[in-house]
Amino acid sequence: MWLKINYNKGLFEHELFQAGTISVELTDSPAAPITTGDASIRLSKIFPLVEGNYLVPKLESATIYFFEFVNAFRILGRIKQIASPELSASVYCSCGTPSVILIATCSKIEEEFFKLEIDKPRATEKWLLEYNKISSIDAKPFDSGSSKFPVLVNYSELPLIIRTIIDEFAITSKILESKMDHTDEYSVGNLNSLIKIVNIFIRELNFLATLEGDVPETFYTRDKNRLAEPLENQILRQQIVDRLIQINSSISYVSTQTYSGSIPILERRSLIRRSSLLGIGSAIKALNRIVDYIEESFALVNYLEIITNIMHTSLPLPGMSGMLHSRAEWYKKNIDTFTCRIETEENIKKLAYFSSRQAYRESEYSITASLNSVPTGLSLEWTLMTITHEMLHSNVRLILTALFYEEENSEVENYQRFYSLYEQKILGRPVSEYTMINSVREAIFTYCLRSLVFGSLTSKREYKPSYETKGADVFLVKFDDFYASFESEYRNLNEIFVHVLDLHYFYGGRTAKYIPIIWCSWSAVPHVNADIRQYILRSLLAIASKIDQEPFERWNFAIQEFKDIIHQHWDIMKNIPLIARVLAELKDTENLKKYYWGPFKNSLIIVDLAIDIFYSKKIRGNLWNDENITVEENDDKSEGEFSYDSPMDFIDAAVNCPIPYLFDRMIRVLNNKGNLEDVERSTALTFLAINSK
Repeated sequence: MWLKINYNKGLFEHELFQAGTISVELTDSPAAPITTGDASIRLSKIFPLVEGNYLVPKLESATIYFFEFVNAFRILGRIKQIASPELSASVYCSCGTPSVILIATCSKIEEEFFKLEIDKPRATEKWLLEYNKISSIDAKPFDSGSSKFPVLVNYSELPLIIRTIIDEFAITSKILESKMDHTDEYSVGNLNSLIKIVNIFIRELNFLATLEGDVPETFYTRDKNRLAEPLENQILRQQIVDRLIQINSSISYVSTQTYSGSIPILERRSLIRRSSLLGIGSAIKALNRIVDYIEESFALVNYLEIITNIMHTSLPLPGMSGMLHSRAEWYKKNIDTFTCRIETEENIKKLAYFSSRQAYRESEYSITASLNSVPTGLSLEWTLMTITHEMLHSNVRLILTALFYEEENSEVENYQRFYSLYEQKILGRPVSEYTMINSVREAIFTYCLRSLVFGSLTSKREYKPSYETKGADVFLVKFDDFYASFESEYRNLNEIFVHVLDLHYFYGGRTAKYIPIIWCSWSAVPHVNADIRQYILRSLLAIASKIDQEPFERWNFAIQEFKDIIHQHWDIMKNIPLIARVLAELKDTENLKKYYWGPFKNSLIIVDLAIDIFYSKKIRGNLWNDENITVEENDDKSEGEFSYDSPMDFIDAAVNCPIPYLFDRMIRVLNNKGNLEDVERSTALTFLAINSK
């Protein structure tokens, strides 16, 4: 149902409110209700509290209340539990910040609502309607409180172009500070961290401009001469400016999407036209909750400290032999076996927002979800579960950066040293001080070199059995060729890690659910069809991460499992044209042996690194630490049935772990359960549930 306001012709929104100049209507139109007579309009979707109750109330004489509750999901659940049928039928929800709406057509409804035993709203706005037009507005915004934020370092001596970029941040952060709920620890903490990071950048830029004083400790080197070299100096300045621009862009989106449409409503128009009246505040807060929940879980393991310090002195991985590996005892070197008493440094949490252009994407400072997920995040094509994959990219990037970063020399010089050590080891020559981090690099270098012969996710090469019988020295190449291979395979390394960890952290290792969910989401992405081989390999490798056998057995099992999963969910997957191509590829035995087997076998060493060494049960335990989760082990199935004990409706209960809750909702969609007729209402409900604590 659409709630729409329309200003009288000749009056525009920048003018002060005048009684009788704004008409209000409710319509059950499937598309945005825009007519030729519209002048200046705003509209948002609202949804009845009681499912299936689509009786459109008359607004000739009515009162509309908008409420902002700290815990709207639980409030709506409580109302549904204790309110009369007449009152329940008058209550609506939205994915905006004012997410609880009462449309009262008689005083009896109002009186009952305000006698309910529910928490007080943090903000309220009341519209009195006469003849379908607003005759008066009474808005009571919440008291945001106050917090102390760091002061920006002086940047007045920097060049104009840099000053303007920092000006943008300074102004935007002040606006954000004025709108922010200062009891919201997540938002306040993030703004604090942002200002501290920008201050670091300002100090670095001030030093690079003058080369005076001490070298900032945040630089990769303390060598003043290197920092003074013109090209190096320029590159560093450009990198800092690029980061500042990233932050400015992200914080601007976060500010407008979080607070537009909040009370006072008419003063805060949302730039998302389809939600221009009430905004998408609840949706963006749900996204923030997911990001916060994931990052808090990953902060339990200090990957940086373990990799850069403890792995430098730990014994190497067992089972590394030439170009082959045996994972039999790798579990003994799992990340959880290392005792690290240094807590993870507090970093800025990702700035999360919805984007129509970037869709689901991760960068250094931000994480975006598709704007299509605001109305259809509980659909298979635009599922919010996609966010877990993107969030993992930053965690995997941290792992890979820590494995290869050393500040003594330039990046290329470091890789030359790493590769030289690797050559000596592969050729069987004595190597002193060969530690765990060297052996992890060895596994990755082996993958990169074998990719030159056997191919990879993105490199298609025909498989030649004769290569398997050749010695390790045949695969060794000159450093420049190795480095080119490493650069081209870096993204593939990241993707293999991400798919394996995504399956085990967020889907509980349930390939029978993971595979159809990711393929349904990929069906909405055009480029997948153009590079289908890569995505089939990603899926096979994820499945193989659960199989502890020899490579050929893992290969056969993964292919059969993939086909079985498709047939198991054929009712849904048959409607995806892409799946017909996938099945055709999986049935073409000759083509599989030619172009899939080689990269599959070669990539297993990275799969095993991800699951045996870098997968943490400690993190997994925190991600699934919710009493509402039920896992039933079945004797006749390899995967236990999973469920989150909560109906697809409003209830007065908290959701402690948002991803298992969301995963359960997606399983229900996959199994054709729940309200599939009204995906938008179900998605709005899910946003509100994710916000409930």
